[in-house]
Amino acid sequence: MSRLLILGASGDQGHAQVLRALAAGHQVRIGLRDPAKGARLFGAAVEAVPLDFADAASLRRYWVSTSSPARVVPPGLATLSA
Repeated sequence: MSRLLILGASGDQGHAQVLRALAAGHQVRIGLRDPAKGARLFGAAVEAVPLDFADAASLRRYWVSTSSPARVVPPGLATLSA
């Protein structure tokens, strides 16, 4: 299976995506400002890494090591305007 990076895992949409990805057998990495929060939410099932949108180096470090970066579109939204 793929290694996925999921951002926003502590929110409603991100949390649901993490659970769905784990159920599908993916390796899941979550990016949070506070990785300890990820451990509290998901235990050892995920790899929680320090990631901050204001820090381009942290984004680059974890983004390039994922199998297939993807954009998550909330349910009910058919398209996303740029």
